[in-house]
Amino acid sequence: MSEASKRQDTALYKHPGKQKIHGSMFDYKVVDRNDKEAFDAALDDGWCTSTSDALKCSGGKTLKEIEQKQKQAEGVPTVATTKKSKPGRPKKYS
Repeated sequence: MSEASKRQDTALYKHPGKQKIHGSMFDYKVVDRNDKEAFDAALDDGWCTSTSDALKCSGGKTLKEIEQKQKQAEGVPTVATTKKSKPGRPKKYS
């Protein structure tokens, strides 16, 4: 068996990240699952084997919450920080 056929590449995920996957933002990398040392080191570093596990590990922030936080960091007002204007009275026409 060749070395290439012994590899078992596995995607690992971290949340939040820069890639939009499954409705939220994740980072991902591919690690050979048969390289136990590298695979265990990635898991110890906070990488997860699924996006749902990565979401749970991060506290479950949604894409909307992440985008709001990014906008706030950039100084862009968000819906929660802007005042809503009161609707004016409709004009009466004769």
